[in-house]
Amino acid sequence: MTIYVEGGGNSRLARECGQAFSQFIRQSGVPGGAFQIVASGSRGEARRDFERALRQSEDALLLVDAEGPVSADSPWDHLRQSDNWDRPQHARDEDCHLMVQLMESWFLADKASVETFYRQGFRLSALPAESNIELVARDGVLQAFRSASSSTGKGAYNKARHAFKILALIDPAKVRDASPWANRLLETLASKTAV
Repeated sequence: MTIYVEGGGNSRLARECGQAFSQFIRQSGVPGGAFQIVASGSRGEARRDFERALRQSEDALLLVDAEGPVSADSPWDHLRQSDNWDRPQHARDEDCHLMVQLMESWFLADKASVETFYRQGFRLSALPAESNIELVARDGVLQAFRSASSSTGKGAYNKARHAFKILALIDPAKVRDASPWANRLLETLASKTAV
């Protein structure tokens, strides 16, 4: 199975993105040989790659940021409302997954690992205390990480330099507990790759 992920961009970032998502998913218990990650770049490019895979009858999943709160039950309904995307022919609900509200929201589920990444100078108190990480506004998440990390040796949060290193560190079990949409992704992967 191939998972087309929003993220990456240039070849170095695409490699880091793919490795980080692979590690995160493997740590959740999904066997590494059961899937491959394609870091497509933008969300539009991820959608295009996913649709091409469907046309070629590949077993494929799409994983993109929700870019906001999700009230729809179906990820395709959310993407139609937020991005004016129609569900591709032959795509099922279980083929589409959302990082709610964005990938960095997952980091809020494992603040200790984020603090370990930044080390000295990281201000844990600058991060939102909300236990339902999916409710924290997208811009609030990013601003909180920039603020919390601004006095560290690594500098303020920078997606290109920090995001995929942090993703590879965080605990998928904590993310599952804090994010129903992340749990849905990992449950789908577990069931699709079960022997």
